[in-house]
Amino acid sequence: MDVYLSPLHFLPEGTDIKDISSKQLLLAKKKLLAEIELSPTKTIILNKVVCTQNDLLNLFNDLSQNEKQLHYHFAIFNNRALLEFLENRFVGILPVALENNLLEDKIFIDFISPYFEKVYASLFIKCIKQLRIASINVLIANSYLMNYADRDKSDKAIEHYLDKDIKQILIYTQKINTQKRISFFYPLSILNLFNLFIPKNYRVSELKQYYNSTLIAILNVLPEKFSSIRTEYCRVVMNMAVGLQRHDSKLALSILKKVRVLKCSDSMHQKVESNYRIMSPKLKFGRLFLYLIAAFIILRILGFLIALI
Repeated sequence: MDVYLSPLHFLPEGTDIKDISSKQLLLAKKKLLAEIELSPTKTIILNKVVCTQNDLLNLFNDLSQNEKQLHYHFAIFNNRALLEFLENRFVGILPVALENNLLEDKIFIDFISPYFEKVYASLFIKCIKQLRIASINVLIANSYLMNYADRDKSDKAIEHYLDKDIKQILIYTQKINTQKRISFFYPLSILNLFNLFIPKNYRVSELKQYYNSTLIAILNVLPEKFSSIRTEYCRVVMNMAVGLQRHDSKLALSILKKVRVLKCSDSMHQKVESNYRIMSPKLKFGRLFLYLIAAFIILRILGFLIALI
């Protein structure tokens, strides 16, 4: 099985590890195997996990051949937060409090690591999607329950997810850069407002998920290993904002303001700051210019009306 299932579910409640005998384990195994034989699918569901005959045989054989594994299962079973995490994919009251002798036991880490990684990676990605930064902090704090290989595996899965986001941002940037636009210069600048009525080949609501303040905060709490993908994320979002300034300078500036706090490389941070400084005065001047034109038109209309009177 590639998911964790505690064998203690099959023993009488309150059983102490000292009281478990090979006879008890054998009886539990026989009972479960008999249920599988009677099942039309030749499987049974134990604590939401679908088990085959081979799954149960492997589980009980490991217990009978390795006494340490039974101790490990007891330690996990008595730690409800960890048990909930492994069996139900739930981030509860963590960090996990385990005995120091277990945390220093490489065999225990190697035992729990594959199960932990399986839940860790999928739950981490789910938390990114749902913007659950508190849960992500809890997951990172407990990543020590994976060995190096499994931690690397989970990191690659998270990087792969973020890389898909980066590719999607590039697609939106391409759409933004090919967006049609009418450009009028003074004294016809007011006619640029007609661009508001040109159908856009992108939706602002679709872009928001990529520069959300909470998402930026999540990217910032990722370990140092993610620094390169964090910098790349900053680069593509910055380029998207630069492309947007032709169509919506206010939104473009808002995006740059958010990515300014992203922990990227120094050179990328300088580029973001440079674009922000360039774009900020342009937005203020553009607003002032529109206000002056609007005031001019209103005064001309009032003058015309007064002349008629």
